[in-house]
Amino acid sequence: WSEQGTFATGVGEPGDKVRFADINADGKADYLVVQDNGVINAWINNGGTGHGGWSEQGTFATGVGEPGDKVRFADINADGKADYLTLQDNGVVNAWINNGGTGHGGWSEQGTFATGVGEPGHKVRI
Repeated sequence: WSEQGTFATGVGEPGDKVRFADINADGKADYLVVQDNGVINAWINNGGTGHGGWSEQGTFATGVGEPGDKVRFADINADGKADYLTLQDNGVVNAWINNGGTGHGGWSEQGTFATGVGEPGHKVRI
């Protein structure tokens, strides 16, 4: 391991709301803040603090009516961009494909992406 120092100085939100996922397919994880209502604010990773910084994108996703604690990110269609997923208490996953995000190409609703395997959502990892 090589220590890199501070990679992100934060944006004033508590750590439990912060996620990292590559939303623009450049191979670098971007800084995301998940609000309680599922709205996502994003900062594009240009190399991180002290190494190119971050570009604020504002609202990346307006939410889908699910609380933020149900929101996950994963690239489910292999295009390099993390997609917006909601994980239900019963393990069902609903998906929206990232076409550039809110204001930049939008989202394509996919409906139920995974029906679950009989385990509760809190045991599922994406």
